[in-house]
Amino acid sequence: GRDLSPLVGTESSPADWPQVAHGVYDLYNGMSFACRAWRDARWTYVWNPQAVDELYDHTTDPHECRNLANDPAHQATCQRLRQSLLAWLREIGDPLPEQIGDLSPAGTILATGHPGP
Repeated sequence: GRDLSPLVGTESSPADWPQVAHGVYDLYNGMSFACRAWRDARWTYVWNPQAVDELYDHTTDPHECRNLANDPAHQATCQRLRQSLLAWLREIGDPLPEQIGDLSPAGTILATGHPGP
């Protein structure tokens, strides 16, 4: 955890705070769906090793409606953010990058091992 009280009553964050937010997600309603995310002021990148990666540009798409991950014009950004995300995962000791081959297909109900609805 982190003390968020420096953010109360202001629209800016302390200068020494990282300007990146990370997300970690493994389950969706009891179904396997592992993903990891990176967000900064401009981009959201979501690594979905069981499905399709996501890349959103907040300057042109603030509601994250258009996935740019497969757009050739954004491959360099996608790769840069993936490498940054993977470096952070190594730093925190997240085992997901080494477990990709052992993951059930996305949407598998963990209690039964069967595909979800």
